Amino acid sequence: ILYLDINSDFFGRKANNSGLGDMIFVLGSNIMGGEPLSFGEYLQTPRKTVLAWSFATTAPTGSFSSEKLLNPSGNRWQFKPELAVSIPIDKFDIEVYAAAKFFTTNKKLPSTALGLPSSSVSQKPFYSLTFHNVYNINDKIWVSFDAAARTGGETSKNGTAQNDSQTVLGLGGSMNYSPNVHHKIGLSYITNAAGDENSPNGSIYALKYSYVFGGGIDKTLKELKNK
Repeated sequence: ILYLDINSDFFGRKANNSGLGDMIFVLGSNIMGGEPLSFGEYLQTPRKTVLAWSFATTAPTGSFSSEKLLNPSGNRWQFKPELAVSIPIDKFDIEVYAAAKFFTTNKKLPSTALGLPSSSVSQKPFYSLTFHNVYNINDKIWVSFDAAARTGGETSKNGTAQNDSQTVLGLGGSMNYSPNVHHKIGLSYITNAAGDENSPNGSIYALKYSYVFGGGIDKTLKELKNK
């Protein structure tokens, strides 16, 4: 569940809003490879080629008002089917993700002009391809070269096409450090390397921290160490 605080200066019109964002539900499984393993078996099993699928649904559960220019919620459903493959080659992992994102209609999109009624906006699907070339330096650190391409997404306002489809290529990199099995710290960066006039222009920086917990983790590590 996301909580968002949004501020913007849109053609001289300042706007801000905050509230809960939309909830995302994800269902997925492996198609090939990655058999169910205990934690101990997982640590001792060599990396294998894995093919997997997922289906993500974004529900319009967040805060939304047709009277506000900015909203934490998109006020529409989103559906994202995805296929992913990971291929280990020596110290490298080659990962490729192919996805599509579909949208329902937002029938109450706020107008950017004061006094005008809200609009009904539909959007064509986005199609994307993401690539990661991961190099495992050791069992604690990996780095990767990342590339992501996306196309599509033309919108229609009140039935009129806006001719705003996008084609964009992003390039960047990532790094992950795991001092132990419980803690993971990640850094990532991606920027617009090429695109058409409608593509978003800018860069994204991210810092992530994860804590892994579960019954028996430390006990299993101790047993493996004593073998």
